Amino acid sequence: MLDKSEWPLVHAENDAELLAYVGTRSGLESYRAGNISWVITGVPSVDYNGVMWTRLSEEEAELQVPLLVDRFRMEQIPAIWHLDAATLPADLGDRLKALGCQPSPPRTRMAGPVVDVTRGLRALPELHIERVTTATELALWIDLWTEIRNEPRAPREELYVALGLNRFEPLRHYLARLGNRPVGVSQLFLGQRGAGVHNVAVREEYHGLGLGSALVQHPLLEARTLGYDLAVVTPTATQAEAFEALGLEIVPALVANYQLWP
Repeated sequence: MLDKSEWPLVHAENDAELLAYVGTRSGLESYRAGNISWVITGVPSVDYNGVMWTRLSEEEAELQVPLLVDRFRMEQIPAIWHLDAATLPADLGDRLKALGCQPSPPRTRMAGPVVDVTRGLRALPELHIERVTTATELALWIDLWTEIRNEPRAPREELYVALGLNRFEPLRHYLARLGNRPVGVSQLFLGQRGAGVHNVAVREEYHGLGLGSALVQHPLLEARTLGYDLAVVTPTATQAEAFEALGLEIVPALVANYQLWP
């Protein structure tokens, strides 16, 4: 099990690894090299657009940073420039500020041992949570997501279909039903060192029943069978208290990331 001092780093890694993974879809605008990597998926989410790796020389940064900021602003979709302890140049944050980029709004970050989080599995009569493995099931997942988040469906649905719904994909989608009615969704991303639960959402009329907690635990049961020790989660403000009851702890952000748009 990783030491707690490593938990914030693993959380940041999982976010960047997820962005890198969605960027593997063919046909996207993206760039991967030893000194910088970035992707634009077209999905209106900061999780799916941005720069995940920067190791630029001073001379390279002078040219590439302003050009790349302008490129993301032209798209007018949410995007983040991820920084880490080894980001180069060291003054990249200052350069982004000078270009009008603001630090990303703080997000609650949580982490905890998978074995603890999956104890006392939340169960309700007629509750079924299953992994999405077909385009038909994905359409139900997207139906619910777009209803809850008021997001256009095409970019996200096309991305997930292109990435695949097979057994061994690292990004996995889960759909909760009460009886036959879809009531909630979540995702599991299997990173190098952490199992990340993302995009937990429940129909408003079913809030307070523990569905969000169940949508965290069920995917992590799968991660547990695959040998993962650490879970990382980015809850909404209203989810954090319930997730703490599962054994997840709030962890600090290591560095400030920057918004590229808006």
